[in-house]
Amino acid sequence: MSSLADPTVPLSAPVSAALQRKEVWFEKAAETAYQAVLAISQGQEDVAREEVDKLRLLRTILGTGESRESAATGVEIATPLSLQRMRYAVDAIEASQEVIAQWVRGLCDQLGDAEQMDLQGWHRLIDGVLPAAWNFETDVLVVCGSVHRELIEALLQRGQRRVLFLLHRNEAADHDECPDLVGNAGGMRWVHNLGDVERYMENLLEPYPKQVAHVVIEQGRPCEADPDANVDDVLALIRKSVMTLWMEVNTRRAFARQWVENSIANLPALVRHHNLRDLDGVFRGRPAILIAPGPSLDKNIEQIREAKGKALLIAPLQTLRRLYKADIQPDFVVVLDPSDLTTDPYDFFNDVPADFLTTLIVGFNCHPNVVRRFPRVYFFSTNGPLDHWLHDVLGEPMIGLQGASVAVSAMVLAQHWGCSPIVLTGQDLALADNGERYAKDAQLNNLSKPKLMTLPGYHGGTVQTPSDYFLFHHQFELIAKTMGTTHPGVRLCNCTEGGAYIGGYEHLTLREVMQSDVIGQPLTDWVALQDGKATDGRSQLRHSGAADHLRSIIRAVDACEA
Repeated sequence: MSSLADPTVPLSAPVSAALQRKEVWFEKAAETAYQAVLAISQGQEDVAREEVDKLRLLRTILGTGESRESAATGVEIATPLSLQRMRYAVDAIEASQEVIAQWVRGLCDQLGDAEQMDLQGWHRLIDGVLPAAWNFETDVLVVCGSVHRELIEALLQRGQRRVLFLLHRNEAADHDECPDLVGNAGGMRWVHNLGDVERYMENLLEPYPKQVAHVVIEQGRPCEADPDANVDDVLALIRKSVMTLWMEVNTRRAFARQWVENSIANLPALVRHHNLRDLDGVFRGRPAILIAPGPSLDKNIEQIREAKGKALLIAPLQTLRRLYKADIQPDFVVVLDPSDLTTDPYDFFNDVPADFLTTLIVGFNCHPNVVRRFPRVYFFSTNGPLDHWLHDVLGEPMIGLQGASVAVSAMVLAQHWGCSPIVLTGQDLALADNGERYAKDAQLNNLSKPKLMTLPGYHGGTVQTPSDYFLFHHQFELIAKTMGTTHPGVRLCNCTEGGAYIGGYEHLTLREVMQSDVIGQPLTDWVALQDGKATDGRSQLRHSGAADHLRSIIRAVDACEA
């Protein structure tokens, strides 16, 4: 019987200590909430503000910013008494929040014109825009409109470090009187366009933000960063960037050890198999169809069969079973996931015969059981620090296909090869009307209920999408934006015929693209071309070079150990 049901079962020492720390934090938050309410009732505005700011930080630590139930979930093994204490604390915090919210509304009602506002007024404005959970050191505040010295002073007094002042370029000169405050405030920046915002977010270091808030200084005043972008676009970009940062953090936490173990296990195959760079130039100017397992794949599976041998067919492993059922053998199967995809619950090889498996394009850190299934394998780098070490072992430069998903990596690969047009199929990036994520026979399972977000629909309106698809959609749009500048002659076509609308892509039926761009000329016999480059001398050189490099590493490790 678990200790949750039986308080007599002793807790382990580490778990007990963690619970005690959590109880202390909850009690501290409840006491802070009480002090805030007390100060409000006594009319002590400055004291109340200080206590409310402390409570904001404590709520971020405890994760009680979204709902009162969040404190009762994800808690380590706890006794009923511990849970009861924490729930009492949450009730006290939530009750105080109603008083605090009313107090903040009263302060905001006293605000006047921005040009006439004193330091206290700016503090009240900040009170009104910050959410109940907020970390002044890490979270990002966006300020739109004209900026005042008193506002910057108020932000510094509160300890707010990351601030984006969204200005027109012709406004920058108006604020030259306080560049020292902005330049030295540890994360305060002027930004004038979406590119500035992207660079700011990309350069953030840990700890990463979890929240984004904004304030418009002058209502009705234009606050555009780009001629065609408004404040909502800037906020959406920042929120997507924050989600991306945390997805990367959580991915590293979940798979770091497995990445290392898989990469070491793949060393013999890495040296034995081909270098993906050997195919550079072979497919330039030829159409590439990227086949994803979304629900809309069933709409155009027949046209994909007609394209075999005329267009390059690149498919993630998740589509393998569906393509086998349709008698469509892809030219390349791409894998990014480090998990063992040869076993339940994700056995993508189930009922797929060995002779259907031809060529694999795979990340260094993917599972060796997947690598062993394919007779011909090309490895790619995901540009992580471990991959750099493997470059040295191999002694050859490797192609980097960094992406949040295998579909994004396939997109980067088609771009690297110079394919045109690059065609998306089955790339719904959204749930079907019946709630399904995938096409039939995709051998995929919805193991958890996703948190849903909204995207524009392929056929208009909006569609529901899980948060991970929401970020993949963002990456596809960023790729299109970049390629519009670096490769303006490459056509990008979304022929999914369902799901989400993806900005920067032509939205056509696959039949239309087949008729206009998938010509009758067959693809180059790249297999024969590759086999011609795979000489015994080159293979021996790779083996001996890798062995020498590994021996030098072993000697260095032994010396360190000694």
